[in-house]
Amino acid sequence: MTERAEAAGAPDDVITQLLVWQVRAKILARRGALDEAERLARGAVALSEPTDSLEVKANALCDLATVLATAGKRDEALGALARAEGFYSEKGHTAGGARVHEMRAELSATLEA
Repeated sequence: MTERAEAAGAPDDVITQLLVWQVRAKILARRGALDEAERLARGAVALSEPTDSLEVKANALCDLATVLATAGKRDEALGALARAEGFYSEKGHTAGGARVHEMRAELSATLEA
């Protein structure tokens, strides 16, 4: 499906590229291809940086945090979530902020188990 989305999107459609990379990164992480997953997730964050969309930036960071957590990089995942929370807060996006809190709780729970 990501190949279809990529083919349907224009080459300069940053949002489509971001979404494709973010979804692929999470799929690859679940499949154990952690280096490639992290590369794509970090690429999505970098691609989001010049945009003026705080939500897009925050979502990319949350997906990076998911990949990093899967790779066992807890501190980096928490750092990405902190940055995401800042963007959601600046936007006034309370649902996004709640998502970050849930992700932090899940990450903490997996460490305690």
